[in-house]
Amino acid sequence: MSGASDGTLFVHYPCFDGLVSGAIASDYLETNRGWTIGRIVTVNYDRQASWLAEELPQNSAVVDFLYHPAATFWADHHATTFLNDEVRISFECYLRERIHLYDRTAPSCAKLLWDHFGAVSSDVERYGEMAYWANRTDSAEYASVEEAIFGTSPALQINATLALRNDSEYGIRLLRSMRTMTLAQIAALPEVRSKADEVRERTEIGLRDIASAVRLEPSGIAVFEARPSENAIINRSRAMRTRKSPQCGIRGSTSKASTSARFSESTAVAGTGESLR
Repeated sequence: MSGASDGTLFVHYPCFDGLVSGAIASDYLETNRGWTIGRIVTVNYDRQASWLAEELPQNSAVVDFLYHPAATFWADHHATTFLNDEVRISFECYLRERIHLYDRTAPSCAKLLWDHFGAVSSDVERYGEMAYWANRTDSAEYASVEEAIFGTSPALQINATLALRNDSEYGIRLLRSMRTMTLAQIAALPEVRSKADEVRERTEIGLRDIASAVRLEPSGIAVFEARPSENAIINRSRAMRTRKSPQCGIRGSTSKASTSARFSESTAVAGTGESLR
């Protein structure tokens, strides 16, 4: 794969693993492959239906997102990454010509990339810390429920801000910051700190909303039906594994009392309530 003077990077967003994967991939491509990432594009699954029909720029890298045969560089770990059998065959055909990495057993895309390229990173300590936290958040490996919802580490503060309706430019600013700054420095940025404080306040509102409505099933799943308050954030995502509890979760349903209420997928709870993201 020759150098690309004007490469385009596609990253899954809003996703902390996607952003960190983008930072690690950018570092590898620019440091070791002669690329210059001139453009960053955030992508999410609302583009799934049209993804394969999209014409990617000539020098494109795609990380933590659906496979595209035109990508010069691609890495993902999701079991649903191949949208049909034809593109799966294409992936196998291009393995020798391009850098296409896939491991559905990898707990995160960042770990997949770090395992391959960490040894040649331009800053092993800084990018290694990012890969560590991206792996923990994407695989829902938290020390406690408290850490999952109100984690105070810089990485978890940054991750929490992704629960808001941020535009793509915010994600691009975060990714560019990851190229030169530590997680602690990024978390201390006024914009990030303000968003993290907002998420905490709105999550506390959401917790108060469900406190009187939640019940514990014999299976250990907490079930609730609640009407969210104005600006509430109710955490809702996949099952969480903590060091004290191998499996726990929340299953909830809500009625939409307010269009400003949010359902956050940034922490580790298993839910069936409607997501407003």
